[in-house]
Amino acid sequence: MSNMKNKCNQLRFLIRLFGMRFGIYHPIDFVEFLSCSDRDIRWDAADTLSVIGDKTVVEPVFELLQKEPDMMVAKKLVWALERGRAWDKLFILMDFPEDNIRSWAASAIAGSKQKQFVIPLLSRMKEYETKDYSYYRNCWLALRGIVDDSSVQPIMNLLSEAASNMMKGNLYHLLGYTKSPQVFDILAAELDNSDEKFRLEIVSGLVALGKEDARALNMLQKILLDPSKHISTLARVAIEYNGG
Repeated sequence: MSNMKNKCNQLRFLIRLFGMRFGIYHPIDFVEFLSCSDRDIRWDAADTLSVIGDKTVVEPVFELLQKEPDMMVAKKLVWALERGRAWDKLFILMDFPEDNIRSWAASAIAGSKQKQFVIPLLSRMKEYETKDYSYYRNCWLALRGIVDDSSVQPIMNLLSEAASNMMKGNLYHLLGYTKSPQVFDILAAELDNSDEKFRLEIVSGLVALGKEDARALNMLQKILLDPSKHISTLARVAIEYNGG
């Protein structure tokens, strides 16, 4: 009986998929398949919705995603929210108990160009620095894609409050992603730090500046002589990538 039901669901799904080409069916008509007991049918429905990316399915997809037991299906549902530009929903998912979903949501936010999340994410970095490294890291990764010149001061404000070298290094690194010309001098002033891991973050910030600032590329040439193999290799790869 279960196999027969699954076959019927598969047939109904295929009919709707074919019918969508002619405007007979719409994205919302595929949502019901996300509740099927058969994992493959749910995956096919989620995959279809992730390609379509329609705002009309945002609410039901968001609700069903939080109940979905299969992580590969869940990943497709996160993509469906991303294609539907449901940034507020994705930001909420960054608090989800499952780390994979938090990570996928962070990646989506990073590509969103939604600057309104910069301040909240910086605040969460501060809050979770010592509580949950995975959550802290996801906030940082999301920020790398959305910071810009207007983010420099908020980052500097948090830098003045940061207690650990880890967070300070991550924030200096993040400054490079702002692509702001004002951050070169800030980064260059920290290159003499004796902590190798901290210095690596500074150099990574210069790498992030890349072609946006010729001074950064010139500085990377000098860093080729750094005693740290990790740092000198990073500088060399960055220079080669930028055609130096």
